[in-house]
Amino acid sequence: MSEFSEIEEMYLKRMFEVHSQTPDAIVKTTQLAEMMGISPASVTEMIQRLSDRGMVTHIPYRGS
Repeated sequence: MSEFSEIEEMYLKRMFEVHSQTPDAIVKTTQLAEMMGISPASVTEMIQRLSDRGMVTHIPYRGS
């Protein structure tokens, strides 16, 4: 059984894809929202949840 929900895995995979293309750049919440076709607020909420679990580093007003 996975440690992550399907949605959490989807977010992590998308963040990894963006980070792989531009390793030195911060992954922007707006960028993820556009890629995934969802609202920036939903992305921010999930990034905060993943940050609370220690999976990503969230920098408020910058992304992850």
